[in-house]
Amino acid sequence: MRVLDDANCAFIGNGRRVRISTCSDEATTAHNFVLRNGGCGSQAFGETSTDPTCTGNVNAAAYEFDTVAGRTYPIHVYPRNSGVQGEFAVQATVVE
Repeated sequence: MRVLDDANCAFIGNGRRVRISTCSDEATTAHNFVLRNGGCGSQAFGETSTDPTCTGNVNAAAYEFDTVAGRTYPIHVYPRNSGVQGEFAVQATVVE
């Protein structure tokens, strides 16, 4: 995904603990993201600016939390430095 200013995506919760991360080789520019608890206008509950498990890639961000099955979780990704362009990939992984 190419980032111009901001990007939005979402995923559906499965009732388990999930880790949202942008840790991948595609993360070429520093960015943050905000998670919302329900629809796009719902309250933000998770915000992150780094992913400590993404060794060597300071551009990546991550957040881990318990999901509610069937609930939509919008994700708003934005560059740390306004106007910076780059790439990233968002992934949701079940935490065992």
